[in-house]
Amino acid sequence: MSQNDDIIFLRQYLVEPLSLKRKNKIISFSDILIMIMIIYLAAINLYHGYTIIGSSMEPTFFEKEIILVNRFPLQPQKNDVVILLKEGNTDIYIKRVVATEGDTFKFVRTNDEVNMYFKQGNEWIKNNYGFSMTKASFGSFVIENGFDKEYTVPKDHFFVMGDNRNNSTDSRTFGFVSKQELKGKVILDITNNAFLKWIFAR
Repeated sequence: MSQNDDIIFLRQYLVEPLSLKRKNKIISFSDILIMIMIIYLAAINLYHGYTIIGSSMEPTFFEKEIILVNRFPLQPQKNDVVILLKEGNTDIYIKRVVATEGDTFKFVRTNDEVNMYFKQGNEWIKNNYGFSMTKASFGSFVIENGFDKEYTVPKDHFFVMGDNRNNSTDSRTFGFVSKQELKGKVILDITNNAFLKWIFAR
């Protein structure tokens, strides 16, 4: 290797790392603040805190407790707790999804007690989700159609009920809930979490 070659080699060895270093941009404090703001805005658009009003979800949730709701994406499953806004109504409800698209079910009344049955093949399986209900808790949707009637949940619809079955206005009164009427899925009780309340429930 000639002396000129040595000089060229040294120049490449010394200069190239310096040129690479120039490309590494130092993250400034303002960049960090911008990133934090973007994350914060994304979070408050995705999640929102709601205060429980009423007793329809007792003993799962009680009045004045604060829940964190995931608003997107929304594809609830059976047993999920959701919030909803019925078309033509101004009240936001919190209820449990008890039947989803394609489910066939019926309510069977024995004296004052009522049980919910789901059709599985040729059999009817009782499933009250652990909550009891009486005839008095049923509203117009079921009363007008009668007990023992078979219901099949339409496409993109749900049947919802409050856990406090005997003190809840739900699908037994206003019927099936469309996917568009669902406004979020409850993911967490944040009543005792001051930090999450400050972010999402102000």
